[in-house]
Amino acid sequence: FDIAFFVLFQNEFDEDFFKKIKSKEDIISIAWMSDDHWRFDNYSSKKAHLFDWILTTDKKSLKKYHEMGIKNVILTQWGFNHLDYLPEIKDQSFDVSFIGQPHSNRKKIIRKLKKENISVICRGQGWNDGRVSHQEMVNIFLNSKINLNFTSSSQTINIKSFIKIFLKKSKNFYNFNSLNEIKSNFKNFFKENQKQIKGRFFEITGSGGFLLTEYAPYLDRYFEIEKDIVVFKNYNELVSKIKFYLKNDKMREEIAKNGQLKVLKNHTYH
Repeated sequence: FDIAFFVLFQNEFDEDFFKKIKSKEDIISIAWMSDDHWRFDNYSSKKAHLFDWILTTDKKSLKKYHEMGIKNVILTQWGFNHLDYLPEIKDQSFDVSFIGQPHSNRKKIIRKLKKENISVICRGQGWNDGRVSHQEMVNIFLNSKINLNFTSSSQTINIKSFIKIFLKKSKNFYNFNSLNEIKSNFKNFFKENQKQIKGRFFEITGSGGFLLTEYAPYLDRYFEIEKDIVVFKNYNELVSKIKFYLKNDKMREEIAKNGQLKVLKNHTYH
């Protein structure tokens, strides 16, 4: 093959495997590092030397790679598959929806919204109603008056994540991390939760849905705020904007259309 493209999360392959591929002059190996906002120190920085090219979605990590001597790095971003996100029906049957996992403070926020008498449906692993199929998800994007999105990363501080500072799992066995790994993991454990741009920005807007999202750094590089998408920075602003846009159909639909046109023009994977 000509290109080996990897989207890694743990230690799915031995390092010798990557080194063997990199040693072949007729193969280009590429690693997509989409969580560098919070995984650079204890993951990406340890894997980068194994590939010909690194793709990162975190602008701040470019400098970190360069300081390590890794020059073949491209700042990229998530995108939209316009051939796979095709809504089947349009009937605006939901007021507010959220699709994703209930980590961080998401459950708390949803509970507070419901106390404000705001109707919110939540789907995904960890919610009472569970996951949805891909097609159901796309239909929900289009048929929700407002699609919510949160930008905090999924790192959580609990006993399990604390133990991972010292131990790593290899197949069915646990081994102690090296001293350098423990130092790196410890630093990452207490790192402030990073807000990041996720694929959901492009999937919701590309499907024709109206997006109300928590702010993330560099978002204005990809969307015109309040024209293509709407952003909130705190809970009170979230409630205020939900109530405003539920009442203003024309404005909401115009923003959704602008967002879709922007994504189809600039942000498809094609």
